[in-house]
Amino acid sequence: MPMNGNQAYDVITKTWKNNIDAAEANKVIGFFTNENATNKSYDVMEIEPSLLSQVCSYIDKERIIEGSNKISSEFLNKYPKEIILRSIYNEVLAEGNSAVANNDSKPLNEFVEDKLITDEGYRTKYGLNELDKNLVPGIEVLKRKYFLRDDGNSIELSHDVLTPLIKDDREHRRKEIALTAARAKAKKRAVKIITGSLIFSIIAAIAIWFFTTKTAFKAKVEAEKETVAIKQNIEKDSMKLDSVTKRINLLSVDKNDTNKISALLKQNILLDTTVKSLNQKVNELTSELAAQAATNKTASDSMNNAMHQNAAAFSKLQHDKSDDSAASENKYAGLNTKFTQLNASNTQLVASDAQLTSNNNSLKSDLEKSKNDNVALQSKYDKLSGDYDLLNRNYNTLKESKTAPVQQVQPATPADDNSLKLNLYSSKNESIPNNLIIYLIPDISANKKIIRDSKVYDNHFDFTNLNKAEGVKKAIFNDNGYSFPDVSPGDYFIKICSNFGPYKSVTKKSAGDETTPKMDYSEIVR
Repeated sequence: MPMNGNQAYDVITKTWKNNIDAAEANKVIGFFTNENATNKSYDVMEIEPSLLSQVCSYIDKERIIEGSNKISSEFLNKYPKEIILRSIYNEVLAEGNSAVANNDSKPLNEFVEDKLITDEGYRTKYGLNELDKNLVPGIEVLKRKYFLRDDGNSIELSHDVLTPLIKDDREHRRKEIALTAARAKAKKRAVKIITGSLIFSIIAAIAIWFFTTKTAFKAKVEAEKETVAIKQNIEKDSMKLDSVTKRINLLSVDKNDTNKISALLKQNILLDTTVKSLNQKVNELTSELAAQAATNKTASDSMNNAMHQNAAAFSKLQHDKSDDSAASENKYAGLNTKFTQLNASNTQLVASDAQLTSNNNSLKSDLEKSKNDNVALQSKYDKLSGDYDLLNRNYNTLKESKTAPVQQVQPATPADDNSLKLNLYSSKNESIPNNLIIYLIPDISANKKIIRDSKVYDNHFDFTNLNKAEGVKKAIFNDNGYSFPDVSPGDYFIKICSNFGPYKSVTKKSAGDETTPKMDYSEIVR
């Protein structure tokens, strides 16, 4: 059964006696409170005896190792509660995980982090089911160590002081899972990019080789056709030249035959011209053939060079393919470095976002304060406006009923013997203020909506509508408390415009002075 802070203090001081002072004993008790409960009274604290025993055992063990006789403030500063509780928590969880069969991780840690604290880091109860069957041995270890409580229907952590440690572990685990997933995604993407680049390079090389080879082959075929045509032209011209030579030999005549000589000279001139023309054409064809041969050689060399370049490119692609694994690793390492840099930048952005969130919260707080101030001012304005309306109506009523001139000597005001005294008290023993605004509204059909709207839980009051009620009166404070003057018999609704607006329905039974039933000034209307 849990003990309170005073009982824990007695255990500590009786255990160590003169080896610990009051200040250090109180500091050890402080190990069992969270930061937001440092001023918590010892009377309402709940400390599990087993956890107190483990903390004291840890401190005593370290004291003996250091050879210290006394547990001083300096000693406790060396072993703050975070270190002590972390050591005890890890030791118990390790024992619990070892009790769980067939586990390669820390299933009990994940169970405690995900099931026994809320997202905000508070303790919560959890009912075990069939899915948790394999964790039962480890859970039994935690119960034996009094880290868990079991009420028969559900389990929960035995102490709030453990929740900050568990929340920190959960956040660290979730960050590691997210980081691992991001790295795997980045590696997968890098492999896809490298594979795509390699496939594109191979396709591009094959396309270049195909189009280059096709162009060179076409040029070679056209060159061979032109070479055959030139050779055929040379053979034809050679045949013509042989024919001319034969005719020259046949035309050999006697030199004394002048007529024939003249004819032969003309014929010879014509033949010379033909021979020159044929020789010129032969030279042109020979030059063209040589030029075509040079062109063919250039095209052939270009084609061979292209084929060699394509073969080298294809060989390089094969070499790159064989080195793909190493290149992938190198590129992955570069991507991982870039991911680390991006993660650092993300951390800075998170810090900036936290600062902006803090500034935004501050602005929201200022805005909320401004809204509250505005509501308070509006409430004051409504009250003053209602008072003005009431005074104005009273003034108009007085003016209408005033038929005689004002006398120099006013008659004495008759004593009120038809009042309704308000019997106020406070269930919280609070003093009743003398400046309360209290309305008495006749419970008639004309005022039903005003009365219904006033029966709400609110600390702001609609003075304007209250003052518009038919036959409304305000309470007057004197030595005998609050009372309403000149109240006729009937049903009434009383509304106190203070705290959260207590109200009461009363009935004045007859003419004369009466007192209402008791009415709690401190009552909260819900």
